Amino acid sequence: MDKRKLYDGLDNLEETLNTSIKTVSLMKKDIKKLIEKNNTLELENKRLRERLKSFEPKELEKLEKKSSGNKRSTLKMLEELYNDGFHVCHPFYGQRREHDAPCAWCSDFWAELTEGKKDE
Repeated sequence: MDKRKLYDGLDNLEETLNTSIKTVSLMKKDIKKLIEKNNTLELENKRLRERLKSFEPKELEKLEKKSSGNKRSTLKMLEELYNDGFHVCHPFYGQRREHDAPCAWCSDFWAELTEGKKDE
């Protein structure tokens, strides 16, 4: 076999292996992100299921009736949602707040609600 062909073949193999390694590395990063997101969602679901279990069916009906026509109970529910670590602002509503960090949009939203509450 020609030495030049052998060298070129090894060079091509090296490029192919490097490309494959980069692809595998990117796939690992994507899988890691998916696993982290899945774990976060599983924790959120568990927390929400536990919270739902704490309500009896009659209490749920009362809560739904109150919240449908009563602004104060809706505000209380939003406050509980925020205290449980979820966004209540329009851009991120219902999404988990990372590390329960405060959100500027949520703070603005609360300021608007508080002003509206004073007007009642």
